[in-house]
Amino acid sequence: MATSFQSPPPDGRDPLALASEHHRQGRLAQAEALYNTVLRKQPGNGDALNLLGVLNAQQGRLARAQELVAAAIARQPDNPGYRINMASVLAAAGQHDKAVGAYEQAIGLDPTNLSALLNLGGLLVRLDRVIEAEKCFQRTIELDPELAGAYEGLGFALVRQQRKDEALSAFERAVALDPDSPMAQANLGGLYLAKGRHAAAVPCFQKAVALVPGSADLHTNLAVALHAGGALDDALAAYEAALRLDPDNARALGAKGLVLGRLGRATEAAEIFDYDRLLRSKRLGEVPGYASVTAFNEALADHVRRHPSLMADRPGRTTRLGQQTGDLFAEPSGAVRQLDELIREAVAGYFAAEEISSHAFGPRQPERWHIYGWATVLNSGGHQAPHNHPSGVLSGVYYVKLPKVIGAADGSSEGFLEFGRPNEEFGSEPPANLRLIRPEEGLMVLFPSRFWHRTIEYFSDENRISIAFDVTPDS
Repeated sequence: MATSFQSPPPDGRDPLALASEHHRQGRLAQAEALYNTVLRKQPGNGDALNLLGVLNAQQGRLARAQELVAAAIARQPDNPGYRINMASVLAAAGQHDKAVGAYEQAIGLDPTNLSALLNLGGLLVRLDRVIEAEKCFQRTIELDPELAGAYEGLGFALVRQQRKDEALSAFERAVALDPDSPMAQANLGGLYLAKGRHAAAVPCFQKAVALVPGSADLHTNLAVALHAGGALDDALAAYEAALRLDPDNARALGAKGLVLGRLGRATEAAEIFDYDRLLRSKRLGEVPGYASVTAFNEALADHVRRHPSLMADRPGRTTRLGQQTGDLFAEPSGAVRQLDELIREAVAGYFAAEEISSHAFGPRQPERWHIYGWATVLNSGGHQAPHNHPSGVLSGVYYVKLPKVIGAADGSSEGFLEFGRPNEEFGSEPPANLRLIRPEEGLMVLFPSRFWHRTIEYFSDENRISIAFDVTPDS
C-alpha cells in the first residue's frame, strides 16, 4: 500500500513545467536546479515549493521536504494535493498520526479525491486501524467502482479482520479489473495460499512473475505456493531465482532452508540455520540514567503498558492471548530512547563480529537502516505462533518482565523462546533441529531475521513483557 505524491501535469511552456517533466523522468538534479531557479524569481510559488518538497522527500531529506511542503500549504491552504504530499512525507518520517490528519484535511477540502482516500486507507491498514481503512476503500469504490486499487486495499483491510471470504471476493474483483497488475495477482495468490488453495495460488504468482521477472519477492511468493503444495524441486528452483535477485532476502533464504531439509540435504540446511554461530545473546549491565537494570525494566514496562497503540489480538500478528503495540521506535521517548541506543550498540557489535562476517549466510549490515520494534504483553496461556521476520535483516528481542514460572526448577520450557519450527503454511512435519533459549529479564537475543521462532505458552497470573525489533533496510 504505497503512497503517492501529487503534482500538476507539465504544459511545456515555462521553467516549472520543464522542471516537472525532468522530475517525472527521474532527472532529479536538473529538476532541482530548475525548481530553485523558479523560487529565486518567485519565492512564494506554491507549486515550485510543493514539487521541490516532493523531490527532497524522494531523496530522503524528509525534514527539508516537510518545510517546503508546509510553505506551499501556507501559500495555498485550500490545495488538497499539497496536503496529500505532506501526508506522504509525514508517513515516510514515521509521523503516522500527523500523516492521517493531513490526509483527512485533504479529504475535507475535496471529499472525492481518490488519491487521498486510497493513501489514507493504506496507511490505516499499516496502523491496524482496519475498520477505518475499510470505510475509506468502500467510499473510494462508491466514487469509482472500476478502480482496481480500491478493491486491493479493501481486501487487505478485510484480511486483517479475518474476513477472508469477503477479502477473496475483493481481490478477485481487483484481478478482473486489472489482470495485468502484478500486485493484484500476488494479493489474490497470497489469499488463496492462506486458505490452503495452493493449486489456485500458483498460477496467480506465475502471472505476477511473468509481469515483473526482476522481483525477488514475487519469485519467493511463487516458491512458497509450490513449497506448500509439495512441489519441492520446483520450489527450490524458485527460491534460488529469488536469491539470485536478492541474496539477502530473509523470507526466501529461510524457506529455502526448510526445502533443503525436506529434500534430505541436511548439511546445507544446517548452514542456513546455524544457531551455534549466528544466534547471539547479551545481558545488560549498567544502563546510563538508571540505578539498575531492574529500574530500567520497570520504566520500560510502564512505558509499554501506557503506550497508546497497545492492542489486544492485534490483527495480522502472531500474538495469541496477549497485547501488542505498534512501532515503539518511530519516535522513541523515555526508556525506549535508551533502549534504542542499547540495541544499536548490540547490533553494531553483532555485525562487526568476525564469526558473523565470515559466515556464508551471516546477515550483512545494510548501508542505511532503521529499527522497527514493538512490545508484546502476554497473559496466562499466551504465546506467539511460529514465524520469522521477512522484512528484516537482523532481528532481536529484549526481555522486560517475566513471570516466575519461566525457568522454574521443574525443567519446564513454559515461556521459552524456541527456534526451528516453521509456521503451518509449510506443513506439520517435525523440524529436525530445535534450539531453546530461556528468557531472563535484561537479556537481549539477536538472530538473523530468517530464523523461524515462536514463544512457548506459559500459565501464570503474571504478564510476560518483551520488546522485539528488526534491523530494517531503508527503502
